[in-house]
Parts: sequence; structure tokens; C-alpha cells
Amino acid sequence: MLQIILLNSPFLESLILRNCALLVDIKISGPDIRLRSLTLVGCLPGTELEISAPNLQSLILYGRLSAPYHFNNISALVDAHICSTTRVTDNDYVTLLTDLAHVKILTLSSAALMDLALATEYDDDEYFPIQLQNLQELQIAMDSISEEHLTCIFAFFEHCPSPFLEKLFIQLLVDMEDPIGVADTVTIAKIAPDVAFNHLKLIKISNFRGSITELRLVKFLLENSIVLESLVLVASQASDHTKRCDDRELGLAAEAKQGDSLAMRILRGQLSLIPKASAEACIVLHEFFEDDCNLNPTHRIVCRENDVQTFDRA
Repeated sequence: MLQIILLNSPFLESLILRNCALLVDIKISGPDIRLRSLTLVGCLPGTELEISAPNLQSLILYGRLSAPYHFNNISALVDAHICSTTRVTDNDYVTLLTDLAHVKILTLSSAALMDLALATEYDDDEYFPIQLQNLQELQIAMDSISEEHLTCIFAFFEHCPSPFLEKLFIQLLVDMEDPIGVADTVTIAKIAPDVAFNHLKLIKISNFRGSITELRLVKFLLENSIVLESLVLVASQASDHTKRCDDRELGLAAEAKQGDSLAMRILRGQLSLIPKASAEACIVLHEFFEDDCNLNPTHRIVCRENDVQTFDRA
């Protein structure tokens, strides 16, 4: 049926497949295919994926990439969102990221970063570095900010150089819990890598708590971003995954005007002591209901375990 739709819809530009778990293979190809946007959500476990779409500009994959996949013609791809909330040890994220190295906008999950970090320990000379020469916007969706996950972030920037990166978004879970069984999988990096972000102007970290590892991440970014203009840190909301920018209408902003909490004042003091490579860098720490919705990534996501991801284009 999928092949019939593609062959008989020559003007089709957008295709979304959601929870099509019974598809044994997904083949997006054809001599006259004009597809520009492809979204696959919850369709991938055990599914062989083949994409040959010369006009494809946007690709979203949410699920486990445990079966073979082939990208034959995606040279026009501009943005890609590759997300999995559960790490699968046989995922080949190295090959996947190599195939997507030409994109300008990229979203990755912590599962992808974990596998990439493991690959750097065993196959550094063969597969790395992966040059992301066109990358301008990067979003990382983290399900933890443990020492191991911080190491994975360091490994990504060290082995996947993106010299023209301008915007970096790091999305942390509201209720963050360290995943079970990963504590001994990656060697903890004692020293952050020597990486220069020569074009990075905006950094935004959502659901920021001010933990030791989060502050280490902020320190790494501030010390290596020589033209940074803004570091925006949005404090974690309580535990409600459904709250969004529309919560301003509930009067929460008025409550904030009564003054910062002691914890927020202490955190601001800690942030002010971190050295900055850019003298022009402005550090802004917001409560979650003060978040500026104009500073959002291209891929707007909500990371939830065992739930279908919500994707909204900005």
C-alpha cells in the first residue's frame, strides 16, 4: 500500500508514518518522487528502511534503528531529527551520522551520543572524525546529565567537529533519572576536550537545575565559545510534562515578580564566577514560566520515556 501511494502520488511532498509497527520494510523511493518532508514515529523496530529521495529536505526518525537502513540519495537534506529514548547497543549511529554529515540542522538523543562515545573508544581511527561542516544548529535531547552522559557530550564535540555551529540547544528531561546499567559503559572524562566554537552565538539549556555536572557543561561551553552572545538557562519546572509557553496566561509570571528564591540567587552567583571566552556573552537564568518562546530550536520536542514523541515545527 505504501508503494502504491508513493507511485501514484507524484506531487506528494509530506509523508508521516506513525506507529505503523507491522511494516516489515519501509522503502521511500521512486523515479519521480518529490517528497520534501518525511516523519517516521514508532515504526522502526525490526523494520528495514531505505530512502532515496533527491528532494527530501526534512527527516524525522523516532524509534530504534535496529534493522538495516540505506540512504541512497538525500543530498538535499537540510534538517534531521534522530531520536530514541531507549539506548540499543547494536545501533549504528556512526554510519547514520556520517550519512547525515551535510545537514544544517540536527537533533540527536543521548542514546546516539552514548553509542558515538563508545565507538570513539574502539574505532577512533577508522570512523572519526566525522566532519559536520554545514551544521549551524544542534539540539541534544538528554535523558540524563550524569558523568557518563557528560562524557558523551564531550566526545561528540571532540570527534564530530562542527566549526560553523551557531546555535546549540540542550533539552533535559523534567523528571530526570539516570538510566540503569550505563554507569560502567563509558570512561568518565576527567578533563574536558580542547574544542573551539568559533561561530557559536546562542546556547540554551532547558530544565536546568544547577547540578555539578550541569555546571561543568556550562563551564566547558563558556570557556570555548569565543563569540558567544547569549547563554540562556531555563530552570526546571516542577514535574508537569504538559506545561508549555502558554502557561504565562495562568498568572505564574506575576508570581515570579515577588523575587527570586534563595536557590536561584545562589545559582546566579555560581554562574557569574565561571570564566568566559567571550567578553560579550550574557548569561540569563530564567524560571520555566519566564521562558522566551522566540528562542526555540527548529525541532520542538518533548522527551518522554515509553511515549510517542510530539513533534512541532517552529
